[in-house]
Amino acid sequence: MLSPYQWQVSSHLTRAKKAGTPATLTLKEWVATVKYFDNKCAYCRTRPTEVLEHFLPIILGGGTTANNCIPACESCNSKKGSSHPDRLSRLDFSVENIEYIKRYLLGEVNVNPPHTVNSRALVVYGT
Repeated sequence: MLSPYQWQVSSHLTRAKKAGTPATLTLKEWVATVKYFDNKCAYCRTRPTEVLEHFLPIILGGGTTANNCIPACESCNSKKGSSHPDRLSRLDFSVENIEYIKRYLLGEVNVNPPHTVNSRALVVYGT
C-alpha cells in the first residue's frame, strides 16, 4: 500500500506524462517541499497540506517537477483551479505568499536542515 505522499507523487507523475509535460518529481523532493512549508498550504500558510498542487497547472504546460509542485489545502487548490500564477493576486491570494512560493520554486531561499535546495535538486537529511 502506498503512503499518501507516494500516492500523490505517483498519480501526478502519471497525469504529467499523459499531458506530455515534465514528470521528474521524486518522493524525496516532495517530502522536502512539504517540510519546507511546515506541512502547511503554501498559499494560505495556515491550513494543513492536503494536496500536491501544480503552481503552473499541467493544462498550461506545468510539469510534476520540484520547481513547480507545492503543498496546498483543498480550499486553496479549489480556489486556484487552473489559473496561471500571474493571476493569483486577483483571486485574493496574498501577494507576499505568492512571492514566497516563487522564490522557493526558483531556489532563491535559504533552506536550513533537515532539507536543502541546490539547483532545484532537493536532498532530505535523515531519510
